[in-house]
Amino acid sequence: MQAHKPHILILASWYPNRYTPFNGDFVQRIAEETSREYKVTVLHICNKQEAGKSELVVNKKTNDLEERVFYLEKKPWLMRYPFFLYSGSILLKQIKKERGKVDFCHVQVIWKMGLLAYLFKRKNNIPYFITEHWTGYLPQNNQLNKFGLKFLSRLVGRNAQGFITVSENLGTNIQKLGIAKTKPSVLHNIVRYAEPQPKDNTYKAFTFVHLSNFRDEQKNVSGIIRAFARSLNTNPNMKLLLGGANDTRVYEKQVNELNIPIQQISFLPEMSHERALATIAQADALICFSHYETFGITCAEALCMGVPVIYTPCGGPEEYIQKHMGIEVPLQDESALTQAIIALSNGTITFDKNRILTDARALFDNAQWLKKLKCIY
Repeated sequence: MQAHKPHILILASWYPNRYTPFNGDFVQRIAEETSREYKVTVLHICNKQEAGKSELVVNKKTNDLEERVFYLEKKPWLMRYPFFLYSGSILLKQIKKERGKVDFCHVQVIWKMGLLAYLFKRKNNIPYFITEHWTGYLPQNNQLNKFGLKFLSRLVGRNAQGFITVSENLGTNIQKLGIAKTKPSVLHNIVRYAEPQPKDNTYKAFTFVHLSNFRDEQKNVSGIIRAFARSLNTNPNMKLLLGGANDTRVYEKQVNELNIPIQQISFLPEMSHERALATIAQADALICFSHYETFGITCAEALCMGVPVIYTPCGGPEEYIQKHMGIEVPLQDESALTQAIIALSNGTITFDKNRILTDARALFDNAQWLKKLKCIY
């Protein structure tokens, strides 16, 4: 007789939906991995952008994994949060009726699905865990003065059964803010990767890649472009791929002003996770020049495909990137970034790709990740 699998309700504040198909796709990967050992139901509630009644979309991926995305109809401002909480309670009843008793919840990002976890604990006696990914808790991007977020985060965070962050740095800041009662456990994101393929003829020049949401205040894309432009004066046999956002006009204007030849820089559209991995796998190096991060998922993905990384100590990558995996440059130091780009492209600094790949895959092994999660539970 098969042992009973605890039923986890993942309350995902970020999750792929029809408006943002790639938002929170890393939470989706966490749900998939968790369902190897547990029965998992994912609930994500987002505001409906068009007129009409609320709508529930159910995607049964396996017997042990079901996704439920609820599109909340538009309501007057004063009714939004009461209606959100009421809808959440109705959805919980449906899940219990159709999927069975919920043993505990796991909140992925406190704001705003954490409010439901707190409600379910008070009303239904369902305990909950939290995993936090949000940069809003970092001092460089303090968002807690908006809409009473600090109070609500503390209310939800201090009533959790357990608190997890994806980096030591994020956990330290959350503890300083009094959001977690004790020091959070650290459990990195699920890292997926593609197997290395023969290099495409399109990538004859030494190719650097940067994929992100293009928010310059965090990702410093403009700094990457300036450093790359200076690097071309020393080694013109390079190409830079920039991808991940639809609106690239401000950066295209910068490229024109810096007179970077169009054959040496390309803007790629927002893409699926699989396509992003394939793009990274074809590159010679990845650049992360961020001001701040909580983990740096593209860095980890690159390493698992043997691609070295140029990175800043921005609160995530420096916790797992070892010296034989890449080059660390100081925050905002465009001169240091320029020198790192030149050194890699002309072969002054080289890396053993097989060693990077082997060590990174051992570090981000999914079986070990699941074992750590079970220990936390």
